[in-house]
Amino acid sequence: MRLIKMLDRIIIKNFNIRSDIENLKKVYKIHAIEATVFYAGRILEATSNYCALKLESQSTFSIYENIRILQDYNIIDKLNLHWAHALRRLSNQFRHILKPTEKYDGHIAIILLDKWLNWLLNHSGIFNEDNSHISLLDNAQEHVLNQFELFDYLFNESRNESIHDIDINQNSLLIKVPVFASVICEELINSSDFAKADTLLSSALSFHPHDLRLNQLKGLLLSRKGQYLKAQNHLKELLAKAPNDDETIGILAGALKKLWQQAPTKKLLHEWGKLYTSGWKSYKHNLWLGINAATYYLWSNNPQQSQLIAKKIINQFTRRESILKDKLNITRSLSVKESDYWDYATLAEAYLLAGDTKAAEKHYKILFNDNVFKNKPHKIPAE
Repeated sequence: MRLIKMLDRIIIKNFNIRSDIENLKKVYKIHAIEATVFYAGRILEATSNYCALKLESQSTFSIYENIRILQDYNIIDKLNLHWAHALRRLSNQFRHILKPTEKYDGHIAIILLDKWLNWLLNHSGIFNEDNSHISLLDNAQEHVLNQFELFDYLFNESRNESIHDIDINQNSLLIKVPVFASVICEELINSSDFAKADTLLSSALSFHPHDLRLNQLKGLLLSRKGQYLKAQNHLKELLAKAPNDDETIGILAGALKKLWQQAPTKKLLHEWGKLYTSGWKSYKHNLWLGINAATYYLWSNNPQQSQLIAKKIINQFTRRESILKDKLNITRSLSVKESDYWDYATLAEAYLLAGDTKAAEKHYKILFNDNVFKNKPHKIPAE
């Protein structure tokens, strides 16, 4: 009942969360897989919309954009971000009949929702009180739940080291469930274990050849391996199938930028620059696209436009921190979270491009201070 009491505080017009939770439990109990995924997706949509309204005071009518707002404000950790997007994708796949029903889909949906709600109620800062664990889980299949617990351990305890020890061939769910494959594959790529990432991606794509995230990671892997032309061709095909996806735009632009760094030509410069600038215009929340757009304008001998974008990025950081303080009573301090490192790196570059060399120097000194960002990446990707 505690979960229902907490969710009663989430008031969304024409949506009864208490009713949906009860219906979710009923359909899950009788193994109605499609209905379980449907209700889990509806609850994610309503609660993520509530979060967006708390921060931005307006509805986006898009689960993706709602989750993206949480990422932009840097209040959701990487693993829970993976799980939220996983439930969003699973819900969309069932809504649009994009995949066959698997016997474990209902279990995965309810576990993903359980993790989302516990993050929302206990760790988001959107609810003030400190709550003990609230569980939707009664009889979720043990091997599916164990898979999630394995990821919790890998991400929270050892940060990459144990990722390399997973036996892909002995882990059927890892290959058959796209979210599991994508979570591990991204970590393998980021830690430069390209051979294992390639093996995992090939196996996972044989089951899910059209999965967007797996295909994005294939493009990223090709780019990180230095196969920029192959990456470019694959990602251009992907972008044609799913236009305007900012993640695909960013990975493709990064591959083209690396190609340009190898053999600088005006054609390549403008090709990657156009992707970053058009992406930035469409997705103003994506500061990574923005800072690369500012860099492009500098390389294109347009320092005024570069400075303009850089100053907008600085203003967005300032606005974001102000909203967190005013609405959620969150005051940021320097953190060892990797996502904060990238925020700080983007801000440092923005100050540099804006012409504020003193502020840029101050931020870069902090970035290189191992006592502040102890888990910072050893190698910074060129994208």
